[in-house]
Amino acid sequence: MKIWVEHEVSNDPNSCLYSDGTFMEGRTVCKYHKFLTQTHGRKRPPDRNKPKCVLFDAWLEEPYKKCFECRRHSGDD
Repeated sequence: MKIWVEHEVSNDPNSCLYSDGTFMEGRTVCKYHKFLTQTHGRKRPPDRNKPKCVLFDAWLEEPYKKCFECRRHSGDD
């Protein structure tokens, strides 16, 4: 059995920010971009408020920057 799911993400190839016309600032963040705490076990302290793409379960190096999988799949249109 195959299940196809569509998710709405930003059209910008490198950014999770997009304009949807609903806010005065004109920029909205992708709903799959979250700031979470990344833990590394007992030997290293956790990284707090680290950006993560929860759609593809990927930690990001910079806030509001698309993960590799989002960039790869955004060219399918």
